[in-house]
Amino acid sequence: MPIFFELLFILLAAFAVGLGIGWLVWGRKHQSDSANSDSAQNTGATSDE
Repeated sequence: MPIFFELLFILLAAFAVGLGIGWLVWGRKHQSDSANSDSAQNTGATSDE
């Protein structure tokens, strides 16, 4: 029985680490993309006028 608890703990720990890494990678990329898209939209709007 204890081996199942250990395997479950390792599984949950790996899942949490994967979520954390994914949040860091895609969270940072999303923030930089939104900043770049805002500036791109602003330059596009001024060039259309």
